[in-house]
Amino acid sequence: MFQALKGVDLDIAAGDFVAVMGPSGSGKSTTMNILGCLDVPSDGTFLFRGHHVETLDRDQRALLRRKYLGFVFQGFNLLSRTSALENVELPLLYRGDEKRARRDAAMASLDTVGLADWWDHTPAELSGGQQQRVAIARALVTSPDVLLADEPTGNLDSERSVEIMQLLTRLNAEKNITVLMVTHEPDMAAFARTVVHFKDGLVERIESQHRQGERGGVVSGAREAFPSRLREGSGEGATYVLASGLFDQPLPQPPPASGRGAARLRSRQRSDAIMFGTTLVLALRSIRRHLLRSFLTILGIVIGVGAVVTMVTLGKATTAAVQQSISALGTNILQVRPGQGFGRGGGGPRPPDFKPEDVAAIANQIAGVTAVAPQASATATAIYEGANWSTTINGTTDAIFQVQPWPLASGRRWTPVEESAGAAVCIIGNTVSKNLFPGGDPVGHRFRIGPISCDVIGVLTTRGQAGFGGDQDDTVVMPIKAVQRRFTGNRDIRLMLVGVDERFSTSTVQAGITDLLRERRTITGDKPDDFNIFDTKQISDTLTGTTTLLTGIVAAVAGISLVVGGIGIMNIMLVSVTERTREIGIRLAIGAVAREVLLQFLVEAIALSCLGGVIGLIVAQAAIAIIAPLIKVQWLFVPEINIFAFAISAVIGVVFGYFPARRAAAMNPIDALRHE
Repeated sequence: MFQALKGVDLDIAAGDFVAVMGPSGSGKSTTMNILGCLDVPSDGTFLFRGHHVETLDRDQRALLRRKYLGFVFQGFNLLSRTSALENVELPLLYRGDEKRARRDAAMASLDTVGLADWWDHTPAELSGGQQQRVAIARALVTSPDVLLADEPTGNLDSERSVEIMQLLTRLNAEKNITVLMVTHEPDMAAFARTVVHFKDGLVERIESQHRQGERGGVVSGAREAFPSRLREGSGEGATYVLASGLFDQPLPQPPPASGRGAARLRSRQRSDAIMFGTTLVLALRSIRRHLLRSFLTILGIVIGVGAVVTMVTLGKATTAAVQQSISALGTNILQVRPGQGFGRGGGGPRPPDFKPEDVAAIANQIAGVTAVAPQASATATAIYEGANWSTTINGTTDAIFQVQPWPLASGRRWTPVEESAGAAVCIIGNTVSKNLFPGGDPVGHRFRIGPISCDVIGVLTTRGQAGFGGDQDDTVVMPIKAVQRRFTGNRDIRLMLVGVDERFSTSTVQAGITDLLRERRTITGDKPDDFNIFDTKQISDTLTGTTTLLTGIVAAVAGISLVVGGIGIMNIMLVSVTERTREIGIRLAIGAVAREVLLQFLVEAIALSCLGGVIGLIVAQAAIAIIAPLIKVQWLFVPEINIFAFAISAVIGVVFGYFPARRAAAMNPIDALRHE
């Protein structure tokens, strides 16, 4: 292991201006890093106001830098995309100061270095000397006790170098700030009161200098001042740094991270809240500066959220449409049809239709039956004043209005006399009304349907699409005897709708009807039924369950894109951490603790994923508005799925953003600052 320092014993007094000189590799920068709490000695002791710095953990040293130390880096180390004011405000942000206080202090610090009029300029818009003055203003904004400057004039011409040194001298004299400066240039070191010369990791000599109008000298003659330490030194291989008594006064309080008092906890909570708000603003700025990259990053989230919300919402809308169609038939209704399914069955002889006597038997012999409505149907073309429309004719009895909710929009139902006589009266659906009588009231008018003329006595309320795609409003309802006599030519009944009293179980009534019909149709033994009975509630539950299952499967497949989007966010955040390594080093060097850096990058990842979630929700609502009319379902807004999808996008930001954020927080500030 290379030993940068070997047996150094150094005292620095409060208010001194110390220049550290020596050839490259002599240990100057290592000494500066240790004194600036960026590094710790592998052996030895570093005392700051009586406190052992080498025993502090990483975050405690960061808090020490934040409160007591200010850094002026050789390469300025300003954030390139932020203004001079924002660069200077940065240490105050981590200290938890309010926005107004940060701005006032930063402006005052810029005024101190003569840049008050340049506060809104970015580093690219400033000269080298101005950038260095911004760096000094940033170091001074926290009113540090010690100002550490590493080659503050290394990148400047002679005129700017003198300007910076005069500024440091003035700050040292007027504000009693202890200044430690690393330099290679003797003419710059001439501005200091004390010059410490390093060579091969050792203090070669210490010189005291007089500045005009001052009495100089705090230490002199390194070998004479510390002869025993330098001669004994625990041997030539010893690796330790001892900087004892940096200040004679004790610290006003223990180092910031020691102890957990209530006041400190409240201060930390307030600082975290301010930090979170400001970090969120910075994250949005970063997203805005890289719009295309940010959009491509969140595209997976947008697609995932949009697809999940769209599929689930349309699934719920379809389920609602099916339930509405079935509920239009009635909730406690049994549908009785000939055959073993909705069709006639296949292969065997055609099962016989029902007869009026079957209707009467069910109505009179089965307990729990409120009414039985037989139906006979036919198709025909309706004609009125040149308009024609092909529709379905349903013949039934007045019991239909008792069995299922079939209210009238206008007009009346037929009378018992009209029903028993098979009168040519009809009640039409809304679709037929619109096509034959556009813009008018059809009640009281006569139109021709098939071979007969029919008087319109009522119009049904709109019922919409049926569960299997049929239009329930495209119908003409007539007394069953009129349909049988004029259209079917027989007394056969194709369908019976049986209303069940709510106090009875539909399964019990269904069993009773089954036994009765088997007896009436002479079905014995193990012979299968030649009729079927459907419970509308069972149909609704089955279709709803199927729709829900399919919706869940499709949503799960769509949700895979959310994971893909999360991987994209993690990838771009890892790239961002690499690109901004130097920025991370700056933040750590000026006092940011690990959790604050982690919070910054985590907030950026969450902001990206939440932005993708919001865009995905907007896309989903637009897609639903377009698709819903095409599949003939109602547009729905389902709050819970929208909230769930957005929450998932935020969780993805946390999960996939944590690793890059943790990687950023774990960086060594020295290594990060040296990153190119």
